[in-house]
Amino acid sequence: MDLGYLTRIVFGTGSIPEGRVLVDPHAHFHRGLEPNDIVEALLDKGVSAQAICDYGLEKGNPEHVISYDEFVGRLNSNSGLEIISSNDTMTKVKRNKNYSRLILFSGIEMEAEVEGSHGGLLHARHMMHIVVHGMKPTYDYAEEILKRAKNEHKPATIAHPFTIPARKVEFVYANEEERDTVVRLAKKYGAALEALNGTNSLWMTPTNFWVREVGLRNNLKLVYSSDAHARESLELTREQVGIAGTTIEKRFFDKAWNEGRFWGMHNAMRYNGQPFGAVQSPALFYRVMIAPRLQRMLNGE
Repeated sequence: MDLGYLTRIVFGTGSIPEGRVLVDPHAHFHRGLEPNDIVEALLDKGVSAQAICDYGLEKGNPEHVISYDEFVGRLNSNSGLEIISSNDTMTKVKRNKNYSRLILFSGIEMEAEVEGSHGGLLHARHMMHIVVHGMKPTYDYAEEILKRAKNEHKPATIAHPFTIPARKVEFVYANEEERDTVVRLAKKYGAALEALNGTNSLWMTPTNFWVREVGLRNNLKLVYSSDAHARESLELTREQVGIAGTTIEKRFFDKAWNEGRFWGMHNAMRYNGQPFGAVQSPALFYRVMIAPRLQRMLNGE
């Protein structure tokens, strides 16, 4: 049991190791912000590759969350930033003043039911969040999404896999049946598990530790993410980005940059990635997660 990992994700891991770069494969941004400002924030925090994820909810993407397509469509070259190239899955940006580079890549976080699941006391079904890069699957059962991602050779990650959405209480911890299902599906379809989700310092901290232990025990692929949440405040966005992610050897980033293809970078995350960062502090957790919910309750939403 790696109790040192629990310490690292609570107190942080210091600076990015020499010869490695930081990749964040799971985050969401507010469409009310300027993409150029977000890019500047990412570069300031030392992020080298950032997923721009929308939500694959059955009812559609929330209006306040920006998609990758809209993000790069509004991004523009100016005196400080230069867009080197852009396509429907990957965009390369360079900051002129210090030649720092950033790869933006497309993502979608699907919320899907595990077919035949029983749920538990506080939730009727096992709902699974699946982050997929480079494809936009239609809403479906969780296993079908994972199967399609595997068949199309697109990387998929089961996000916060032991923290289950439950509408009345937000989240519950996965029961034994749900944990076994996560392991089974990850093995069957080669999906990675998100072993560090930096957003929630309260309920995610024990499950981050738990997922890593189970993943290592079962020889599963692991990745680490910030899961930054879309907030209209640029200040809050700056505090969230770079808080957590996966470090990979710089040579894999350079290869992706030179070839304009990020699949090798994904393989590096899954097979050679190391955790970086920590969960949010309780103060930031309140400002990002709790305060907006309280405000919506006061507004009767």
